Amino acid sequence: MSWIKSVITVFWMQCILYADDLILLSNSLTATRAMFDICEKFAVNSDVKFNSLKSTVTRIVDISMLNVHH
Repeated sequence: MSWIKSVITVFWMQCILYADDLILLSNSLTATRAMFDICEKFAVNSDVKFNSLKSTVTRIVDISMLNVHH
């Protein structure tokens, strides 16, 4: 799996678009909020509507970075 980490490190994408689907990837809550703000401004300026019923947020955490006592 080390090759996957190398590929991700070299090739970091923050936004993936396909047809009418959008995926935002971020390494911090601040960056996520900034991307949401950009999407909101685009939507207002372009008369685009995001469907909140079809939207989700997923947070992936490296458990080794947490202060967890076993």
